Amino acid sequence: MADDDGLSEAERETLVAASSSRQAPPGGPSQSSPQQPAVPIESVRPQRRSPAADARGRPSNQPLLAALAALHERCGQQFASELSALVRRTARVTLLSVKEEPYREFSARIAAPTCLHLLRVAPEECHWILEIAPAVLYPIIDCMLGGGCERAFVPQRPLSEIELRLAARVAQLLVSRLRAAWAQTSEVDISLAGAQSDPRTIVAVKPAQEVIRVSFELTVGCAQGAVNLVMPVFTLARIGAQLLGGSTPSGQAPPTDSHVAPSDRAESSVEIVACLAQTQIAAADLQNLCVGDVIATDQDAAAPIAVLVDGALRFRAHVGSLEGRKAVRIAEAVAERTDRGHKSRAPLEGH
Repeated sequence: MADDDGLSEAERETLVAASSSRQAPPGGPSQSSPQQPAVPIESVRPQRRSPAADARGRPSNQPLLAALAALHERCGQQFASELSALVRRTARVTLLSVKEEPYREFSARIAAPTCLHLLRVAPEECHWILEIAPAVLYPIIDCMLGGGCERAFVPQRPLSEIELRLAARVAQLLVSRLRAAWAQTSEVDISLAGAQSDPRTIVAVKPAQEVIRVSFELTVGCAQGAVNLVMPVFTLARIGAQLLGGSTPSGQAPPTDSHVAPSDRAESSVEIVACLAQTQIAAADLQNLCVGDVIATDQDAAAPIAVLVDGALRFRAHVGSLEGRKAVRIAEAVAERTDRGHKSRAPLEGH
């Protein structure tokens, strides 16, 4: 052909014959044209297939991710409605992504200090993490205190005790929506279990653990910021399968994390008690104790205290504070006693 976009000599002759006789020549132009026969356009389009494995070679969790996206998109819309009523401003929540990644990637992406709420998930006996970016949280707190949500300056510090209480009210709105949504597919109870400011200090999730991160964009007035829900993959082994209607992604076993020891997957509860001091008190005085009373002891404030695990002495520690909360810093481990019938006891216990 003289030109890639032109007609061949045979095609020109066919067109001339057709215009003169007003009928197509026998066989039609397709017999004399060197061009390839027509193909349905669907067959030449790239075929989109769900990958059998992700970039790390693990079974794909795409069905689970899609189910989580649908569930949490509804939660986000309901959360926006309730938050609007709380702050008396229009709040909008947009689901951005549902992604699986190692926890270290999430913690490296989040700038500290931020606002992290630990969520206790029962009866799984595990924890999820809810992060609300300060860029939108501080303006929300301003609105709750009667401000106008115009603050542009975000202080680079952990939240104060009062701010943490207000932030917990905001987090509780979303937690309530999550609890109601998950209750429709599985018997789980989600509740707030504490707050921290640095994702790298959370011990409930190990850096190498695979997590599913549900990311929202929250807009209140002129303020905008991210809200992230982080769920370790192994915690979804049972409730994730129930969410999928009893099936698991790609016909594989329930999602687990090879980096987590079996004992970590089946997390069990233990009681940890910090014994601040030991003293004696009359029964009558004990009955008359009320909030605000002070109990004096012979314990030096700088002396190490005992830390008991399930009633047995395990550590020596020092009393202090962390991010405005009472805390103990472990100083040394205490060798476990193997005497039969021995059990450490603390007449006065403080947390």
